[in-house]
Amino acid sequence: FLNGQVPPEGNRVGFIQGVGQLSQTLTGLIPGQRYSLLFRENERGYAGGERARPSASIGGTVVVQSHDLKRTERFRLALGNPFTASSTTAELVLRNEAAIEMYGDNTALFDQVRVANGVPAIKDPGFETPDITGYVYEPAGSPWSHQGGGFVLSDNNSGFGNPPYEGTQAMVLQGAVRVWQTVNGFEVGKTYVLHWAECDRTGLGGNDIQISIDSNVI
Repeated sequence: FLNGQVPPEGNRVGFIQGVGQLSQTLTGLIPGQRYSLLFRENERGYAGGERARPSASIGGTVVVQSHDLKRTERFRLALGNPFTASSTTAELVLRNEAAIEMYGDNTALFDQVRVANGVPAIKDPGFETPDITGYVYEPAGSPWSHQGGGFVLSDNNSGFGNPPYEGTQAMVLQGAVRVWQTVNGFEVGKTYVLHWAECDRTGLGGNDIQISIDSNVI
């Protein structure tokens, strides 16, 4: 079912072929504390052109909305919306909502499933929306806003150089351009760390970038 893909962790992955779900009961939660669900996801890619529709819920609350998922060279990170524990236990459910007859084989693959202290959810952190071929300037449907003409989505087959760090697509900032989104779920008084991956376009030298949160340059 991996078809040549490498599991992000260990030697095995979980999969759901067609409509179905995997579930277990989480224990050890602290009532009143905020948590986030994280996992790695991919699609089997058995025949090409297939789409799984994974989603996830905890305690009956959807924390990862159903979304189209195609096979990518690397597993993608899925980060759920933060939730507050109401009990010491909760049911975790991973789903695939796409019927086999809809898209073909459409098997959803899951790995490295974990629950961590609550993390604000950035929408589309891997720049996989919208699904493109090659590269697209100013793509419609992205949750990222932009100012300036050099906001580009690029896939593995474009001329912009290095392959994406995860998934199939990456963001390219060409020239003077600003890209942003509003992130929800912060808790007052807590300290957060922002992580990202970056590189220059192959063969064209360095670039000056600046990243800020609420006008505070980090």
